[in-house]
Amino acid sequence: MRDGKGRRMGGAPPPKEVGIRLIAAAASVSIATVSRVMNGHPSVSAEMRERVQATIASLSYRPNIVARSLRTRQSGSFGVIVPNISNEHFTDIVRAIQDAAELQGFTTLILNTDNSLEREEAAIRSLIARQVDGIALVSADPATSAALREAIALAIPVVAMDRRIEEPGIDQITINTRQGTREAVLHMAAQGRRRIAFIAGPQHLWTAAEKRAGYREGLKMAGLPYDAALVFPGDYSFASGERQATEMLDAADRAGLPPPDALIAANNLMAFGAMRTLLREEIAIPRDLAFFGLDDTIWTQVVKPGISVVSQPTAEMGRETVRLLTRRIANGRRTGAGERIVLQTSLVLRESTEAEPARAPLAAARRKARQKTVS
Repeated sequence: MRDGKGRRMGGAPPPKEVGIRLIAAAASVSIATVSRVMNGHPSVSAEMRERVQATIASLSYRPNIVARSLRTRQSGSFGVIVPNISNEHFTDIVRAIQDAAELQGFTTLILNTDNSLEREEAAIRSLIARQVDGIALVSADPATSAALREAIALAIPVVAMDRRIEEPGIDQITINTRQGTREAVLHMAAQGRRRIAFIAGPQHLWTAAEKRAGYREGLKMAGLPYDAALVFPGDYSFASGERQATEMLDAADRAGLPPPDALIAANNLMAFGAMRTLLREEIAIPRDLAFFGLDDTIWTQVVKPGISVVSQPTAEMGRETVRLLTRRIANGRRTGAGERIVLQTSLVLRESTEAEPARAPLAAARRKARQKTVS
């Protein structure tokens, strides 16, 4: 209830507006430190950044987007372009971007391209038209597209994520999947595996080329020959993983060659598809075939046996993307040489690559499974 002059009468006092001064006092830091954290300034230590961000979250701070837009001529939004939002790898990146951007007062607009360069260019131009403050892009092509050049010419900060782009004027964050794939090969070789098959991604994509290079390097370091007949080209989809795993099993039978005793799938969807084939064919993992995936997802942890993976720091990639975008904005969107960040992978070892005495050659295991089905 208010009096005749509009003043509140009785009841609880109005909630105190959460602003930068209150955040600074609650976190026991200076106002300048809070400002630097909010703007992604690189001079703030990781410990201090976490402390301020935790305080911001505890106070339920929400920036006044309208006021800031009038003051800074910013729209308060980032555009995020990914090739397949249904792929958990990209979903995790997008979620981390959204969470980190929200702390900085930005909303996110998410667009899916299905790895189509035409759709990617249309998405970039759509974001330009919406006057976004920055663009995070997983590109379908390593070359700089015409639409991307338009964004750069307009001084819109761009971060290339996951896949490299041949453009020195933008920031880029990639993951060292070459090393991760190499380590997966070396691990299985150390377990006594000698014919390690590989379901590869599309060769024109930077990530796929890096993983294939890591596969070859791992074989060389393990003293194993490279055999093109053990490489099966996929397209990063579930269906191609299922199809190429079937082809892997059939190829050895047709050629009369020793069957593979290990398999690496170059992304999580192809690993999932390959797993479906292996289960259908009643291939015992790891006794008949050791199995490694490239990316850790929920399903790799809950299936039996658990799947060993090359884990990729997707959440860190999302957070770093927002840091780079907000830093560019804080610096007046200055152009110049972009920063290059390479994040490291780690091996997560589960039952699918455990060293076990071979129960039977893979070909014999398949024959036994087929005989069981027929009977």
